[in-house]
Amino acid sequence: MTNIAKLEPGEWVTLQRYPKYMIGLDGSVISLAGSTARRLRPIRRGKYLGFTFVSAGGTLEPVYLHRLVAEAAHGAPPAGAVCRHLDGNPFNCAAANLAWGTYSENSADARKHGTAAIGERSGRSSLTEAQVIEMRQIRAASGAAYQRIAKQFGVTAMTAFRAITGKNWSHLK
Repeated sequence: MTNIAKLEPGEWVTLQRYPKYMIGLDGSVISLAGSTARRLRPIRRGKYLGFTFVSAGGTLEPVYLHRLVAEAAHGAPPAGAVCRHLDGNPFNCAAANLAWGTYSENSADARKHGTAAIGERSGRSSLTEAQVIEMRQIRAASGAAYQRIAKQFGVTAMTAFRAITGKNWSHLK
């Protein structure tokens, strides 16, 4: 743990909205509320890390650590921007790993890192990757009707059609 009395200048930023906190460019946070400064530990907020901060106006606000660090390091986000984790790890909140970007850039990052919610990782998927490959092999070998293949795998004919033709599961070759 870093000695709070020996903070390196330039590595810590206080955001105007949250004057009682110092944001470290390494992803650490110090509270200046109370008589003694103290390092805070983030909590899980969904799949990210965060805190509940007291704003300059005195209201409690939920905040994400990665957005705080990105703002401290790179300035306020452009309109409509999202915070990208360049290495795909949502717990790596160091400034060097964060950048503001578009939704498209963030989606491209997720595909590149293998963290995109596609295929089996999609919460809406009713098939596994192995099943889709098997369905495609059955169709290629026998020319079986989509309805028959669908019945075999317990899905609708439209789900089978989309999986086999690549309209869904297009990431499989």
